[in-house]
Amino acid sequence: MRLRLSLLIVGLIGCGMLARGEELATMTPERLLFHATRYGDTAERRAFKAEARKEVRNRMPAIFAEIMDRMPLENVGLQVLAMELAESYRLTEMTALLRGYLDSEDPTTRKLAVYFLSFQDREEDLVPVLIGLLDNETSRGGAMRTLAAWRVVEAAEPVELFLEDGRERIRIAAANALRDLGQARSAPALIRALGDPVFTVRHAAARALVVLGEDALPVIDAALDPADPRTRQILMQILEDIHTPAALERRQSFDPVFPSEPIQVEQGYYRRPQ
Repeated sequence: MRLRLSLLIVGLIGCGMLARGEELATMTPERLLFHATRYGDTAERRAFKAEARKEVRNRMPAIFAEIMDRMPLENVGLQVLAMELAESYRLTEMTALLRGYLDSEDPTTRKLAVYFLSFQDREEDLVPVLIGLLDNETSRGGAMRTLAAWRVVEAAEPVELFLEDGRERIRIAAANALRDLGQARSAPALIRALGDPVFTVRHAAARALVVLGEDALPVIDAALDPADPRTRQILMQILEDIHTPAALERRQSFDPVFPSEPIQVEQGYYRRPQ
């Protein structure tokens, strides 16, 4: 009797999920996005949410326009879904769709469109548009990320200026972008950023210098002697983390017993791949 009851329950659940699956396939975009982003407070709702998200993917990339049109709502769940989709789909259609939102009057929509382009292939005609968006306070962080992801090396010079921006978030974004752009010309600006009053900015600048590797050594050499104790300690750790023979030789020549009197600051920023 119990076995029959169990089989009956399983069968009813299966039929229910099938019916819902058929319902999802014909659901309006608005209704589908509601179910794909709603809070799942029961096992059944979580299962239905997962099915709804599968159906969203089935409708990509066309449904992404519906999602972008709803960005002004500032719905966190919808923004998370948009991020997942932007990361997962590298398509010409996605780039074409996103470029239509770069001049959106809504700052959130414009900012996210700029950021989502970082997951797509480089489009040459959009490079000057993105460089222009560095002047836009809302879109600046996303523009730096996308320019760096596209390896637009000519963006290094304007991005360096934002290492002195008044907002910590933008200074970090600038250091991270310069790390990815990997231009030796940025080393002096990154050295100056090691004196930033905020730890996270100093850390990001140090990681960028490590990634520059031996290209940064002449600038590090020039900065070591006059550096204050904290900056000197950071520079010594950068040499350690660059970890090439030339970098280790310089570190040894400046301080054979490093760290002789360790200061409790940033250490072990980023070990450069050998």
